[in-house]
Amino acid sequence: MYAFVSNSGSDTVSVVDVDGWRVLKTVQVGLQPVALATHPFRPELFVAAAGSDQVTILDTLSHEVIGSIPTGRRPSRMVFSPDGARVYVTNTLSNTVTVANCETRLVEAVIRVGRGPVREALSPDGKWLVVSNQGDGSISLVDTETLAVAATVGLGRQPGAIVVLPDSSKAFVAISGGDQVSVVDLKRKVLLVNLSVGENPVDLVLANEGKQLFVANRGSNDISIVDTWANEVAETLPVGGGPVQLLLGKDGKTLYGINAVAGSVSAIELETRQVVATVGVGLEPVAAAFTPDMSTLLVAHQRSSDLALVAAKAKTLLTLLPLGLDPSSIAVWTPQPDGEFPNGRISGGLGAAGEVPSFTGRAREGTQP
Repeated sequence: MYAFVSNSGSDTVSVVDVDGWRVLKTVQVGLQPVALATHPFRPELFVAAAGSDQVTILDTLSHEVIGSIPTGRRPSRMVFSPDGARVYVTNTLSNTVTVANCETRLVEAVIRVGRGPVREALSPDGKWLVVSNQGDGSISLVDTETLAVAATVGLGRQPGAIVVLPDSSKAFVAISGGDQVSVVDLKRKVLLVNLSVGENPVDLVLANEGKQLFVANRGSNDISIVDTWANEVAETLPVGGGPVQLLLGKDGKTLYGINAVAGSVSAIELETRQVVATVGVGLEPVAAAFTPDMSTLLVAHQRSSDLALVAAKAKTLLTLLPLGLDPSSIAVWTPQPDGEFPNGRISGGLGAAGEVPSFTGRAREGTQP
């Protein structure tokens, strides 16, 4: 089992042997790699190299660079089509989305969206690519059949993280600059409501078959719980300082919050709504991912430039492994004996205040949008 961690300050990806608790290799991948994604059906890792305006492709078996795809300026996020034929890449400074063929590695289309696109999510039915544009406070709804923007919906200041309900009916978007979550009807392509949550919401995760939405509010050190059917905020839970990412545990009964300011992981029992454990990790954790069996939580730290391995069941720190500078994203991948290559678990880091990143070296406020 391998974990891949992008080191945006070192222009590298660290290859980690998770079972052996060791770093196997460090691979040069282009300037300022900020996001990772494993291909759903092939042993390939896609790396958004923001400073090189390209996606670098690594073989996940040999850990060698095997190709690249040109993008617009400052690629920031990637998502694959359900069949793995295409990859969609948001380009923050070009105000575009690059659509590329994963097999030929040729660009099929360049779609102009709003200003400063930083996040994207594909609807489960594969029909819509939802893109959040931080620069103009909108989302672009891209028709994946025509590869054109079908609608632009104004939301609020600095939209970021996006989730789409399992039935593809609604999208929820974190408005980090407005302390809100926007609810968008994808069928009618309209804003339904802006829900007031905590300060600086930066991450979203769905639970209970999409009936509940958990919102990480970095500025107010808490988590908002949204009833997605009623479009209402039901409850607020306090956690550690500066939560930036949320992950559901194996049984769906435990929520893990990654706290950037506190340098910790909070384990929350959802039935009682209580923090049942707090695990100290490294300095300024910014990205996390579970191993496929959900037994180990991997946490990358921007300031201490290392990777924590946390036992999910025991909720204890196992070890810390050294990485390159400014780790920003994690992808976990496991070779399969039958030759099939299912999706790995992927995570990207979050900006300190949801802002469009400048990528001007280490002296920046966040890792990536």
